Amino acid sequence: MLTITLRLVVTLPRHEHPEVLRGDVRRHWERFAARIAAHEQRHVDIFVDGAKAMKAGMEKPRAGGASCAEIEKAIDELWTRGQAEIDRAQNQFHVEDTAKSNAERGPMQSDLDANKARLAAVEAEMRRPGVSRDEQAKLADEYTQLIAAINDLIEGLNWTP
Repeated sequence: MLTITLRLVVTLPRHEHPEVLRGDVRRHWERFAARIAAHEQRHVDIFVDGAKAMKAGMEKPRAGGASCAEIEKAIDELWTRGQAEIDRAQNQFHVEDTAKSNAERGPMQSDLDANKARLAAVEAEMRRPGVSRDEQAKLADEYTQLIAAINDLIEGLNWTP
């Protein structure tokens, strides 16, 4: 029987005093921490699956009469290929996870860009000579709403890994 032992250390974010977090901040923190934990668990799963595959390959019966040197060479080759496969799977996971994050961030970033462009237009309109008080008031309201929307989008982007 063959045993492969993995020693994996995973460091996760932990808030020292989560009870002080209120409302959206707490929800954002919990979502962020859960996303990081799931990400790191996937790395662990890739290592464990790779170790199981290497073990299965090493436990396959060998043709009779193989010398110790031949068996050692075969095990070294299996180990090297297994490590390369684990590295490939880890890299592929990062590519996929980055694409997922970018897909989540994309719409928020587009909305942010559109709101910033509208904000610039509102600011320019507010400075235009001859703007009436009523127009100024409407523009000021829109400006305030745009600032709130921009801040919300930035907050969302800040918490999206």
